[in-house]
Amino acid sequence: MSFHDLRQRMTHHHHHPHSHSLKSHDSDASQANIGLACLVNAAFAIVELVGGIAVGSVAVLSDALHDFGDSVSLGLAYVLHKKSKSSANHRYSYGYGRVSLISAAMTGAVLLAGSISILVHAIPRLWNPSQPHAEGMIFLAFVGISVNGFLAWKVHQGGTLNERVLSWHLLEDVLGWIITLVVAIVMKFYNMPILDPILSILFTGFILWGVLKTTSETIKLFLQGTPTGLDVHTVSAEVLKIQGIKNVHDVHVWSLDGEKHVMTLHAVIPDRSSSDDWRRIKNAIRAKLQALGRVHATIELEFETDDCPDIDCVPS
Repeated sequence: MSFHDLRQRMTHHHHHPHSHSLKSHDSDASQANIGLACLVNAAFAIVELVGGIAVGSVAVLSDALHDFGDSVSLGLAYVLHKKSKSSANHRYSYGYGRVSLISAAMTGAVLLAGSISILVHAIPRLWNPSQPHAEGMIFLAFVGISVNGFLAWKVHQGGTLNERVLSWHLLEDVLGWIITLVVAIVMKFYNMPILDPILSILFTGFILWGVLKTTSETIKLFLQGTPTGLDVHTVSAEVLKIQGIKNVHDVHVWSLDGEKHVMTLHAVIPDRSSSDDWRRIKNAIRAKLQALGRVHATIELEFETDDCPDIDCVPS
């Protein structure tokens, strides 16, 4: 096949199979887990609110407020996760997978607002603490560890960024209740009421750290930053190892939802390449990218004498 015929073939037959389907196979289970977590968490938040007032603990009330925020976030996550499963169409060619990022951002906003509210109420208690009912706190702590531990395990089975955000906060709740249990046992034997507001402040600070961390990752995905674990230079270096590739450039990697990634790249091949070389090189590139995970790849092959029309046509 001549150079001219090969160029015509590459121009008019651009359709190709993609590396992976963009539809998650376990989305139904993820949605069910989020729905269950929402209902159970909302019910437990009411128990916490009543129990916190009954035992006189600002730490328990703080966690009740936190869990109400989690319930709102879980409800949003359930609705938006369901929408994210909608099929691709002419308006949204990649589907609605990025909708889950909206839920992750809302979760961060709700938790941030709730944490600030908790600090506003807990800090003044440092100067005027009151001894809570330790036995009641111990009982609520055991219930909290059991409930949040179960929910964290269920949600952790999912792989999207939205589920990882929710799982992180549920695990934080487990840790918080373990600390609450220890503090309540201490206050049962010693009159140390200041431990209650100190516990609330420390727990809230830990939550804020997690919120800022996950929110920054969400913002990075919104800005189409390179996903964690995928390095552009490493990808380029691996592709360059394929026989027949002279150069790799215009490599872009971004993520739809933190789980499913998208990649485009240009690979330069010799002008004398045959149609068999073209097919072999493209299949070899796809095999390399397949090892990276859920990557939807678009590959463009160019000849050495071609002029790259893209703005970002620089070696990677």
